[in-house]
Amino acid sequence: MKKSIVVLIAALLLTACACGQKPSGDSNGKTTALPLPPATADAGNTAEFTPPESDSVEHELLDAYYEVPLHEIYIDVPSTYKHYDNAMTEIFREESVKYLSITRNSEITPNSKEEAYSGVFDVFCLCTKKLNPVLNTEFSVDEKVSVNGIEARHYEGRLLCGTESVTGDRFIAGYSFVMDGVAINIAGVTIEKSDDETVNAEIIELVDAMMRSVRTQP
Repeated sequence: MKKSIVVLIAALLLTACACGQKPSGDSNGKTTALPLPPATADAGNTAEFTPPESDSVEHELLDAYYEVPLHEIYIDVPSTYKHYDNAMTEIFREESVKYLSITRNSEITPNSKEEAYSGVFDVFCLCTKKLNPVLNTEFSVDEKVSVNGIEARHYEGRLLCGTESVTGDRFIAGYSFVMDGVAINIAGVTIEKSDDETVNAEIIELVDAMMRSVRTQP
């Protein structure tokens, strides 16, 4: 069963992301069963991309949904992960292993989708800097795809991080896209430096499933 996670807040300034994370309260949204949307057949000039199917991940872990504030955009998330609202980024954290995030940026008017993708990724980096202070990125995958008709940037690779307390790289996989006038970034990241291929594969499965679940109705 899906449980609605609805966070209704006004658009915040980018600098608000520097504030500390606050655990979110329980959702009072109604519970309803929702099937995952099927992939569409044709997405125009961009090749259709269907992430690998994984029924166990999609139906067992992504058992709730998040509604992007002020927009009718819904994305499946895991209710069992600790949920933090950190300004323009929602964080769903699994202990000290990994976290999933949804970042939104509606405060800029980009000249292209590429600028929108880059801008919302920068907001993600700013809002999660306490978890992963990013110095640079190294992507082994960085491509334009279409998922269920939504054109997106798909990336996988490493966040190169560094402060006195946080060092080393973190695995990351995610998508950036524009929908209903807002740029959105979905990402999964390891919390500690990790070369654990099992954890990395779980992150890829989860963000693929989250991207496949993006829709305009709950």
